[in-house]
Amino acid sequence: PWLRIVNIPTILQDGDTYMHLAARYGQTDMFEIILIEAEDKNPKCRGKTPFLDACRKGHIAIALMILKKSDALKIEVNTKNNYGYTAFHLVCWKGHSEIAEMIMKYSLQLNIDLNSIDYDSQTAFQKACTNEHIEIAEVILKDSSKLNINLNGSRGKTAFHFACEEGNLDLAELIMKYSSELKIDLNSKDSDDETAFHLACWLGQFDIAEVIMKKALELKIDMNSKGKWGNTSFHNACECGHFRIVEMMIEHSESLELDLKAKDSH
Repeated sequence: PWLRIVNIPTILQDGDTYMHLAARYGQTDMFEIILIEAEDKNPKCRGKTPFLDACRKGHIAIALMILKKSDALKIEVNTKNNYGYTAFHLVCWKGHSEIAEMIMKYSLQLNIDLNSIDYDSQTAFQKACTNEHIEIAEVILKDSSKLNINLNGSRGKTAFHFACEEGNLDLAELIMKYSSELKIDLNSKDSDDETAFHLACWLGQFDIAEVIMKKALELKIDMNSKGKWGNTSFHNACECGHFRIVEMMIEHSESLELDLKAKDSH
């Protein structure tokens, strides 16, 4: 019968197995048959396993099947692709929130590393934030006991840095909402010793700068933090000519105890 050919790992020209194809195209019934019959439950093609393919494409039934059968069939669920992405990275990158929830649910049982770093030094949570997947970010924040939300990723940036840098107001507000409960460090510094507020002021993200200033006292956000060259957020706004932010900072300088006369190292 045709099932005999599924054990040939390079049956197709590009190295795919039939298990990869069934996972990639969401053929649930076919995938189950192949999975049971195949000797190799973890075939790889260009660094990808069927589990990674199913997660990347958002095929919920296949991803769930693999998670449920992982222990019994010894299916590897922590494998990384050639970019260092785990299945959790892929669903957070692509915005597949239901699979993200499933992976989190099974993470303790299957010892899934939710804090794994890809080759860009980003966690799955940071991937969700850089790609503006608010729903997944909230799913993670609501059940964050298994994750380290404060990890510094690419260029030392946290998820809050990415939200402020990209001007994603909804995401920035979401992170601030959970910051006290989850002890999220809103004053964390990147590789240039700059906070998320520094970046918002440098890039002219007025709405984000405004909401940070409104919440600064309540959330203990340091308005006078200095970067690598002694620059404050006020320096950044002035240097880049973001008049509205400069004006707003001057207006609220007394209530927020902003040091408008601080000197940088230049």
